[in-house]
Amino acid sequence: MKEKFYLLIKNIPQFSRLGLSILFVATIYFLMPQKKTFDYQYEIARPWLYNDLIAPFDFPIYKTLEELEEERQNVMQSSKLYFSVNDTIVHKLKKELEQSIIPKTETDSISANRLRKVCSQILDSIYSIGILSWSDQLDQLEPEDQIYLLYENKIESQVTVDGLLNFGLAKVLVNQIGSEQLSEDQIEMIVRKLKANVKYNPIITEKFRNENLDNINPYKGAVLKGQVIVEKGEILDEQSVKILKSLNEEYKEKYLSKFGTANAFGLLLIIVAYTGVLFYLISIFNKEIIADIRKLFFIYLLIALQLYLTFSITKIEQLDIYLLPFCVVPILVKTFFNARFAVFISTMSVIICSFLVPDPLKFICMEWMASAVAISAYSNLQRRSQFFYSVLFIFFAYSVIHLSFELLKVGKVNLEELQRLKWFAFSSVLTLVIYPLMYVIEKAFGFISDITLLELSDTNSKLLKRLSEEAPGTFQHSLQVANLAESVIQEIGGNPLLVRTGSLYHDIGKLDQPEFYSENQHGHNPHDALSHEESAKIIINHVIKGVELAKKNNIPEQIVDFIRTHHGTSLIRYFFYSYKKENPDAEIDDTIFRYPGPLPHSKEAAVLMMADAVEASSRSLSKYSYEDISDLVEKIIESQIDDHQFLNSHLSFKELHRAKAIFKTKLNNIYHSRISYPDGK
Repeated sequence: MKEKFYLLIKNIPQFSRLGLSILFVATIYFLMPQKKTFDYQYEIARPWLYNDLIAPFDFPIYKTLEELEEERQNVMQSSKLYFSVNDTIVHKLKKELEQSIIPKTETDSISANRLRKVCSQILDSIYSIGILSWSDQLDQLEPEDQIYLLYENKIESQVTVDGLLNFGLAKVLVNQIGSEQLSEDQIEMIVRKLKANVKYNPIITEKFRNENLDNINPYKGAVLKGQVIVEKGEILDEQSVKILKSLNEEYKEKYLSKFGTANAFGLLLIIVAYTGVLFYLISIFNKEIIADIRKLFFIYLLIALQLYLTFSITKIEQLDIYLLPFCVVPILVKTFFNARFAVFISTMSVIICSFLVPDPLKFICMEWMASAVAISAYSNLQRRSQFFYSVLFIFFAYSVIHLSFELLKVGKVNLEELQRLKWFAFSSVLTLVIYPLMYVIEKAFGFISDITLLELSDTNSKLLKRLSEEAPGTFQHSLQVANLAESVIQEIGGNPLLVRTGSLYHDIGKLDQPEFYSENQHGHNPHDALSHEESAKIIINHVIKGVELAKKNNIPEQIVDFIRTHHGTSLIRYFFYSYKKENPDAEIDDTIFRYPGPLPHSKEAAVLMMADAVEASSRSLSKYSYEDISDLVEKIIESQIDDHQFLNSHLSFKELHRAKAIFKTKLNNIYHSRISYPDGK
């Protein structure tokens, strides 16, 4: 299923690359700042590095967030508390007491009128002062603090907290007034009937508090047009920075709505030009990326994701831009492509991200240097310890460049800048995320990393272990081919680990019938009982069987390509010429004796084809002098060139010449003569 998916992507028409590029342009466009910006970088206690700054217009000086917060806290603490007074309670209580204390048969008697008068006097005395309903807000006040009384939501008076009664004081007052005229039961009844008529009003309190908060003035002074804000070389103090920030805010306010069609078109042109250059240079550095939409999509995705993360982190004031592990991008590109291409993609991604960050020159220098160090640290990845050493190298690169810029700007490094090193440490450690990320990318895009190649090249892996047991001659041949091919690729350029792994697996198809291959035979040759056509078919079949076996064992497609192409469309010369010798007058269809191909389409695959041929042929030499080995290598490789086997391999004549020289040297070292030892008699 995965193979069909990859095949479908590869066959997408060329216009889809254009569509993908347009989508990339749109993504970058919407992530870029689409407004005019205040293009100055400054910090407190640092010199102003630009020319004298003149106020371009009148603008207020904004208070700092700390100042505004302090004023808000003062308003909150000094806010007045408002309490509503209920005038109707006293009338209701008078009626209730009249019904409770005065017997119904004596409502018009002298004693009843006396009781009515005493109760009315008591209630009027108490409620003329007011009974306060206690609330949590009163816990914040002292007894002498003022509160405001509302009658029908209108402010009528203000009193101190201890100027009102609580239920304890109200009971005392009832006893004082009514002790001589009322019985204890009547006094107790009045006390039980009492209710608070002064209650906290949170709605009105909150309303006035919000009005006071809204009335806080965000400005503290002003700067007039033409006034010198700061002179070149001036050390910025707190007030200067406050004025610069105020100018920045006013600048955004004035020009935010003026990002019109011309500005948008200019930004779009920059992004289109950037994408065009990126696409063009990719086609120069790695043509296969343009041909394979998966790879092109991967590159676009890496740059877009890095830009998105940069965009996101610049919106969070508490985080520093250098927290982002920008080195992940070049490391991933190096892992799945090559170091030169990784440097190029790193440079292009850092350039586009610099539009979003303060001090873009410093940002570009730091990220470019750190990326170069990361690419170097991850070269020829063969040990897990390299991941952790790379963290130290990246942190060191960040720190050195950062401190160098500080010395260049102000001539010293202060404590605040040293504290910034923690962000570099976090960023360096975060590059370790590539270890699990590599696996995800390999599965999603069908790529292959050095980690996977190391695992596959382990001779104790399932297929190689089986090859060593069932076809030991083929296994030893594969080891020799791997050593030869790796030596050549290390010299002429390419991926040594990839060609080594491909070499180890290139002949696994011989597991099907190992006895039909000379390196596994011990005197008996089963080809003697077969026709030349049948023998050729069996030999050719090891390529087909190898591809089937590799896919069955989930060997990556990049390694399967080595199996598929290691003979290209070459001729099985031994059986072809044997057949021709026996049938001199017959018309021969040489396709019967040719491998189905395809031709090698990479430098590594072509080198494997050469190494395979010269190693196998070298075993048939009668003597191993340097001249004999040299003649053999020249003959084998020249015949492959004449047979057009390297047309798609991108090998230059210089690289072919160097490959021949390495093969000759290596084979001569393998078959060097040894002295004969005495038999000891």
